[in-house]
Amino acid sequence: MTDVSQAPTKRQLANQVAKVTGLSQDQALAAADAFLDAMSTAVVEHGRLELRNFGVFEVGTQGKRKLKHPGTGKTIKVPAHKIVRFRAGKAFKDKL
Repeated sequence: MTDVSQAPTKRQLANQVAKVTGLSQDQALAAADAFLDAMSTAVVEHGRLELRNFGVFEVGTQGKRKLKHPGTGKTIKVPAHKIVRFRAGKAFKDKL
């Protein structure tokens, strides 16, 4: 498993895209920002985004529940709320 502290940043990924595509680093970063904005808008508006061979992002609901605060031991009620779930596609799973 990879150390999370060594995970690449959005800028580092944009720099890799810039090298492959010939875009400037700023253009690649702007493209990455636009793509991520379009992704989040699609999930919010449609509740689902399918990227073939990569995976599916879906809006789901996390039910209400009770948790214990580890420091105080007090019970905390967490209301139901929306979450985004990701299910990796076959091609992505095969790379893992």
